Amino acid sequence: MIKFKTKSIITISEYLNAHTRDAAKMYLGVSPLSLYSNNENGSIAQQIYANDLRFRIIDSIYIIEIFDLKEDKKLNNGEQWRIVVTDLYNKATPIIRYDTGDIGVIELDSENKPYFPEIYARKLDLLYDTNGNLVPSHLSAKLCEYGNYK
Repeated sequence: MIKFKTKSIITISEYLNAHTRDAAKMYLGVSPLSLYSNNENGSIAQQIYANDLRFRIIDSIYIIEIFDLKEDKKLNNGEQWRIVVTDLYNKATPIIRYDTGDIGVIELDSENKPYFPEIYARKLDLLYDTNGNLVPSHLSAKLCEYGNYK
């Protein structure tokens, strides 16, 4: 382990896979937390605890909905597809039902608070097999289980 005075690490942008999370903990002595955000809205959801990988949605600022992949139809909690955001406080440029281009699912915790179990991928990054079935989005992270790749 490298000796740093680091107390916390918050990552943004790409999916933080277990391999990278474990490496940060091993080398820096701190378990990183991941923040889900975009340029248009800012911070949308964040992991709160190192031992809980759920993303707590900032529901005091945003209404987050999940829509079907191919049509503008709202889905129920527990169903996976397009993450759509309505910003409740942007007075200058209202953002209403903005399609982030990301794929996710919303669930409710024991206190009825919404969260993402994880953020899956960008819609453009979805891969399908030769039978038209969706391939899990973290395929590259799975490769780390089989060796070190550059």
